[in-house]
Amino acid sequence: MIEDYATKNQLTQQTGIEIGDGSVADCYGNFINKGTGDGIACFGIGSNVIHDNMIIKAGQNGIFCDARSATNGDGLKVLNNTIVNPAKTGVSIYTSLLPHNTCVNNIIVNPGFYGEWKDDAFVNDKNNPLYKMSNNIMTLKIGDVKFVNPKKNNFRLQRSSPAVDQGFDVSSYDFDLDFYKSNRKNGSAYDIGASEF
Repeated sequence: MIEDYATKNQLTQQTGIEIGDGSVADCYGNFINKGTGDGIACFGIGSNVIHDNMIIKAGQNGIFCDARSATNGDGLKVLNNTIVNPAKTGVSIYTSLLPHNTCVNNIIVNPGFYGEWKDDAFVNDKNNPLYKMSNNIMTLKIGDVKFVNPKKNNFRLQRSSPAVDQGFDVSSYDFDLDFYKSNRKNGSAYDIGASEF
């Protein structure tokens, strides 16, 4: 659990989690709540997988990816994350030279830049022709998602949630558990977001 991070608000020292330049990493199972910068920043060389994280009230972007010098690897994968009330965007990916960037099965609620950027505030760079984006829930109203109790940081899904059984098949990515360590697929299809009903 990472809470109230980067309170000194120093430029380049603001992220909840940073995947450094040149890295290849899987980043999952983190609860990141309230900070001055990005929830997760990824500057890896490609083939990084960011999945099953809860990112709440990030001071900038929920997830920011910038493969600074990367032109190889299999692309960035942003899968099954729950991002609520980021101050800027839900997911921003600036890696157009990488093939097969993927953003699927994420829940993104109320990005702060919506008033200026409209739908691009949910996922920025989504028009990249090398980009796979599907099965994301993007909404300004947290009630639309039907979490159990978001005021108490309980982001489990209610049975009636539109995220239940509506996800893209992520079995090829070989992660079997959701954020809460429950089986990742507990119904007719995968769920959207970090929590499997």
